[in-house]
Amino acid sequence: MLQRIKESILEPYQSDFFFVKKKAEYFLLVISMMFLLMIIAFFVHVFIPDIQNGRHILQFGDIILLLISIKCLLLLKNGKLEKAINLYLGGIIALLFIHNIFGDYISNKVLSHFRVLETAIIICSQFFIMSLIAIKRYQLFYMIFLSNITVLAHIAVIYFKYYSLDNLSNNISDFMFYFFIVLANSIICYIIYGLNSKAIKTVGENNEILKSYNTKLKKEVNQRTLELSQTIEKLEGIRMDLIESKSFLRIIIDTAPIFIAYIDKNYICKIANNKHVELFGSLDKIENHSIFEILPKDMHKKHLKLLDKTIKEGETNSFNDKILLKKDRYMYVYGIYTPFYNINKKKDGVVAIVLDVTEQKSIEKEMRDLNKELSKISITDPLTKVNNRRRIIEIARNEFNESKKNNQDLSLCMIDIDHFKRVNDTYGHAIGDLVLKKLANECKNIIRKVDSFGRFGGEEFIIILPETDSDSAFNIAERIRNKISNMEINNEEEKIFITISIGVSTLKDETKINDLINKADKALYDAKNNGRNQVKRSNI
Repeated sequence: MLQRIKESILEPYQSDFFFVKKKAEYFLLVISMMFLLMIIAFFVHVFIPDIQNGRHILQFGDIILLLISIKCLLLLKNGKLEKAINLYLGGIIALLFIHNIFGDYISNKVLSHFRVLETAIIICSQFFIMSLIAIKRYQLFYMIFLSNITVLAHIAVIYFKYYSLDNLSNNISDFMFYFFIVLANSIICYIIYGLNSKAIKTVGENNEILKSYNTKLKKEVNQRTLELSQTIEKLEGIRMDLIESKSFLRIIIDTAPIFIAYIDKNYICKIANNKHVELFGSLDKIENHSIFEILPKDMHKKHLKLLDKTIKEGETNSFNDKILLKKDRYMYVYGIYTPFYNINKKKDGVVAIVLDVTEQKSIEKEMRDLNKELSKISITDPLTKVNNRRRIIEIARNEFNESKKNNQDLSLCMIDIDHFKRVNDTYGHAIGDLVLKKLANECKNIIRKVDSFGRFGGEEFIIILPETDSDSAFNIAERIRNKISNMEINNEEEKIFITISIGVSTLKDETKINDLINKADKALYDAKNNGRNQVKRSNI
């Protein structure tokens, strides 16, 4: 019962936001009136001179009620409504219980005056009941009816227990006393009802406002919830797209046939693709390691400079490196460092893209060697391995122009093998080719490094002698002639000897290289006509 009464008081507090203050005021009013009545009852008992034996009992009950009311007021002041209700209900029930238990052992005289205490309890109880009724928002008639029924019922219990009906009718003063209690109780009910009605009206208006705000709030919350749900769906979609894009990008990077890595500002390799496994065996040896732990020491200075330049200047820088893989095996790489910008458009590191160009380097070397060989072939006589006609004329032209420019001497020797056709006809073309080769080798061994030698055509050869006058050129030609005339050419059957004729020309006032060549050719013709195996100088 006590718990239900307590819940009936607290339930409206929990459910009605605007009505809490009014309910607390009602209960505070009840406790305050009870406190006032207790003080009055206490002084009435103290100043009744003919009650000596029961005074202590009366004072004891009054003091307990007084203390209970004070404690309730303190609890209410601190906002502890539930504890105040518990204390009040418990105290009232305890006092009534004590009165009913020990009432038979107290004298009638004492008991008759004990009604003052009992009356105070009745009045306080009715105020409390009226507060409960007011809080529950009953109609005025129902409030008066319930309140006075409880008063009359309590009076009936007391008088049926200690008095007879005749005594009640003879004690008109007692009857009038309780009549005024009922009347006062009804008036108080009316006052409380009026206050409550006004509060109910205010609360009703506030409730309508609250409902309106609540409806708007619900719509707003629903709208915001819908927007939030849509935003979450969009964000989830973006997140999934990012995951897919990241996965797709990772697949592309890992399957790329080049080395790709991301290096932060502290030179730590944060990301590396699977291409690095070919070199290092595992990505664990690369990722989250400094590049200076990865690169050979001889590359540290170069790449530190490139990385700093890329980050500071924000420009792409390229490099070529030769990496030793084994004792006799190298890898050639070409790479670029390009700056990486974060979401705030700040340089946050470097993306390294490196291409293995070992195969290309090998192809390039082969191409260079081939081109060199082709170039050599294009300027070399295939039989004698000396300069061919085109090349020796080109050299002669360059030396001619240089000598004219610097006013230096330049001589030219035209060599022809005597009776070469007879050698071919007698011993065959193989012996003829051997004669040409041996002649070319002997001439190359005699001339200087600054001189040039080449096959002019058939059995004719040309020697270019820069910074050489006519006499010096003649002496060189004689040395060559003597060397060739003593040269043996071994054949299976016999030893073969040959002779040569040489025409020498020296630069004077010629304007073209062909003029100098023609002069040497004319001198050669004179040498042949004069019996061969001799050197003739141009007289022009």
